[in-house]
Amino acid sequence: MAEDGLPGPDTVDVTDTTAPTTPAPEAPTYLADADGKFIEGWQATLPEELRGDATLARFNNIPDMAKSLVSTKKLVGKNTIAALNENSTDEEKAEFWTAAGRPETADDYNLQKPENLPDALWSSEYATHMQEVAHGLGLSTEQFAGLAAAHNDNVVSQYTTQSQNVELEQIEGQKALRQEWGPSFDANIHIANAAVEKGVRGDEEFKTRVLGKFGADHDFQKFVSQLGSEFVESGVKIVPNAPTASLVDIDARIEEHMKSEAFTTRTHKGHQAALDQMSRLFEQKYKLQAG
Repeated sequence: MAEDGLPGPDTVDVTDTTAPTTPAPEAPTYLADADGKFIEGWQATLPEELRGDATLARFNNIPDMAKSLVSTKKLVGKNTIAALNENSTDEEKAEFWTAAGRPETADDYNLQKPENLPDALWSSEYATHMQEVAHGLGLSTEQFAGLAAAHNDNVVSQYTTQSQNVELEQIEGQKALRQEWGPSFDANIHIANAAVEKGVRGDEEFKTRVLGKFGADHDFQKFVSQLGSEFVESGVKIVPNAPTASLVDIDARIEEHMKSEAFTTRTHKGHQAALDQMSRLFEQKYKLQAG
């Protein structure tokens, strides 16, 4: 038997020698996957006052959120203006447009006639109107200048093309008259010019306007030439102090006309006109002989 206070060999030791149990750590909560993309419902892990914030709903991953944070940080201390929307007031629009570069008044766009634009195509009234429209739309000085330059280039291009087409048409018209009139071309043009002089009655401004509108048109030249020929063949002086045609003149014109392609070629498109002209020349000759 063991002594008092000492365990014997047949005594069971009931002392607990097991090490104290430490609670297992909680598994970490991941808000994004390995690619940085937010997991579904990640906003639910945030404090209640942030969970429903619309700003956070715009982000799908950590990189985008980081970029936004950095950009926002750079704006701190700078003047910022909210973007316009359909509910923006006139005052908000004016403030935004001014900050974006719109001048104070429409006249401050200071639109001037471009050097390559013909005077006839420039309108101060139209320029003023365009400045007012641009100001009402909130365009900056740079934007309006670019728009005006593009418009001018288009106008000049169209004008140049149109002028070239008109010039080409005039050349073709003159060529057609030369073929039709043959050797009588210069004489017929002279008669046309004389008829114009008679018609304007010495009014040089009127003459300038008429020739500016019709002078280079071959149909107009043919018309006034034929009209003038009627006067000449009737013995009417269409130019002050101009003598009527003499027999020598008529014979020379007949001879020239008989050599023209329009007169000698029956298939020529001006053949009938050439025949009519020849008839008038002979009629004029007979009148002179009879008189």
